[in-house]
Amino acid sequence: MSKTIPKGADLASGWDVGSLLLGLVAAFLGSLAAAPGCETKTAPPLSIAERHDLGENRSTFAGLVLDERRDRVWVAFEASAPLVLGRSAEDRPPAPSEPALTRGILALPHRDAMLLHASTGELVLEDAGDGRALARRAGLDAGAMAADETGGRIWVARERGLAALDAETLAARAELTLKKRPLALAVETRGARLFARGLGGITVVDRAKAAVLESWPLTEPDGDGDTLVLDEPHARLYLAGARLLVLHTQDGSRIDAVDLPGRVVNLHHDTRHRRLYAVIEEGRVLTFDIADPDHPRLTQDLELDGIPGASAWDQRRETLRIAVTDRTSGRRTLLRLPAAD
Repeated sequence: MSKTIPKGADLASGWDVGSLLLGLVAAFLGSLAAAPGCETKTAPPLSIAERHDLGENRSTFAGLVLDERRDRVWVAFEASAPLVLGRSAEDRPPAPSEPALTRGILALPHRDAMLLHASTGELVLEDAGDGRALARRAGLDAGAMAADETGGRIWVARERGLAALDAETLAARAELTLKKRPLALAVETRGARLFARGLGGITVVDRAKAAVLESWPLTEPDGDGDTLVLDEPHARLYLAGARLLVLHTQDGSRIDAVDLPGRVVNLHHDTRHRRLYAVIEEGRVLTFDIADPDHPRLTQDLELDGIPGASAWDQRRETLRIAVTDRTSGRRTLLRLPAAD
C-alpha cells in the first residue's frame, strides 16, 4: 500500500528510505505518462476481428441467433433455409430443411431448441442439434417473439395482440388483444411483467394473468421504432428509433432522450461492461456507456463494412455479431466484433 507524505512531515518519523524512493519513482512515472506523446491508449469498445463470407444470398435477413452450447450461429433468411455456421468451415452442420421460408427465429437455450417462424404463418420448434421438428403450430402469423423461461412459455406478437404458447408443445396458453401489433418484446426474469412496444407506445402486461396493467404513450418522433432493451436490475427501459430513450420501468416516466445520427435497426445490452450497442441502418455501430443508467454517453461510432441486417449479442463470449450486405457486390458477410474492457 502506498503512503501519502503529509506536508511538512518529519521523514525520519514513520517513513523509511525505501518508502520515500518508491514514492519518488511513482511520481516520476506518473509525470512521464502525463507528458505529451506518452498518453496511455485504451482499446476501443468494439472492433471488427473477423469477417465470415456468407455468399451471394439475395434474400432479406430474417434474424440471427446464437447456439451457445454448440458454438454455432444461425442466420435466417426470408426466402431460403437458415444457414448454420460452426466454429470453422469443417464444423458446419447441415442447415435445417424446414421451414424453407423464414420470417423470424428465436433461440430457446433452456429447451436447447430454435423456434422458426415460417412465411406461411407456421411456427416450427426445431431441435438445435439436428434440426428435427419437435412441434408445429399452423395459422399463427407471428411477429416479434420472446422466451418466458420462468413461465415455460413463448410470447409471440400477432396482428392485434399477443399469444402465449407452451414452450414444449406450442399449444396456446393465453391470448391478449391489443390495439396495435407489438413490434418488440421484453420479459422480466425477476418480476412478472412483459413490455410490448408498438407504434405509439409501450404496453405493460401481467404475464401470469395475461392482462394489460397499463399503457405508456410515446409521441413523435419517439413512437416509431421496433427496438426495446430491458435493464431489470436498474429498472430501466431503453428504446431506440429517431432517438435513444430512457424510461423508468415503474411508471414509464421519461428520464433522458439522446439524439441519434440515423435509424436504429438493433439495440443490444452488454451487461458486464454496462454498455448499449446501437446498430444504425446506414452501416454504423454506436456504443453508449450506461454506467449511469439514466444518461447514456456515446463513446464510439464504428463504421461497418456494409449495410447491416440481422445482429446478435453473445454475453458469454462478450461478442457482437452482425450480418451485413456489401453495398456494391451484394455479397453477405458475418462480422465478429469482440468487446474490450
